[in-house]
Amino acid sequence: MVRRTLVALATAAALAAPAVATAQTSELKFLSGFDTRFPVWQTVNVKYTDEVKAASNGRISFRLSGPEVVPPFEQFQPLTSGAFDILLTVQPYHLGTTSVSMGMYALRADPEGWRKNGVFEFIDKEYQRHGARLLAVIPGTRPDVGGYQVLLKGPLPPTGDLKGLKVRGNPLYKAMIDELGASMVTLAGGEIYSALQKGVVEGVFWPVLGAVDLKWYEVSKHMLRPTWGSVLYFLLANNDKFNKMSPADREILLKQGAAIELTGMDAMDKLTAAEIEELKKRGLTEIQGNPERMKKAIDIFTEGLWQQALGSKATAEQAKAFREFVTQRGIK
Repeated sequence: MVRRTLVALATAAALAAPAVATAQTSELKFLSGFDTRFPVWQTVNVKYTDEVKAASNGRISFRLSGPEVVPPFEQFQPLTSGAFDILLTVQPYHLGTTSVSMGMYALRADPEGWRKNGVFEFIDKEYQRHGARLLAVIPGTRPDVGGYQVLLKGPLPPTGDLKGLKVRGNPLYKAMIDELGASMVTLAGGEIYSALQKGVVEGVFWPVLGAVDLKWYEVSKHMLRPTWGSVLYFLLANNDKFNKMSPADREILLKQGAAIELTGMDAMDKLTAAEIEELKKRGLTEIQGNPERMKKAIDIFTEGLWQQALGSKATAEQAKAFREFVTQRGIK
């Protein structure tokens, strides 16, 4: 009798084990390429983690870290090695590992469309080859609203472009910087204020959103126009960690990823408009570049994105396949 009772209890415990495991809490280590001074910290990092925590009834929580822990250009490897579970980044920060998603910057920002037309799935499979899982691609502005600008410490050269100037940039902007006659200096966001102040650089290529919080209005005077392009933020998960989570918890991460693409885009789009007005109030003036030079430079910027993707030693073949994929389907 006692033996039957013990067996019954053991069987009951074994049957209950999966339910207990599913209900276990999980703290995910979230690494961001942008610190608390950047609007994306609140509109994406905090918003996403709050929504996931609420959707999981507190079962999934997060420990947030920023570039003060790992520099932005070095963050992809700690994610894929398992040192971190979630990463918010931009493509240029891991261009040397995989270049394929750089091609997305050349497309019209369309997160809902990308999930329907196969773009999201294509890029997700590419990231999985490198040990990551794509949770979301969040545009910094709505489609057809320019997401990038140039801030200048002084006036434009007489040529109406950036000839002879030293400007902060990264691989995303390189083709455009070259076309406008400037030389590129690579700096992390936190180093730009001092570089402008000391004259290390005379201009900054950056998303429209962010200059106010970083107080660059104190060390620059002009906003070059027009704005152009689409800012894209990539929310990634460590693939092994993701696969070990329960199906329900994986679904929560993915569902909230799709949601943050829209809420994050909307929030940052509104902040972008407000940012321009605030910069004007802080004394910055809008100046127009030479129309022909700027149009050509913007066209080169777009093509340059593809060329950077295709020029990778590591993933040129996959980037070529991605460009063929979007071309064949008429995705622009």
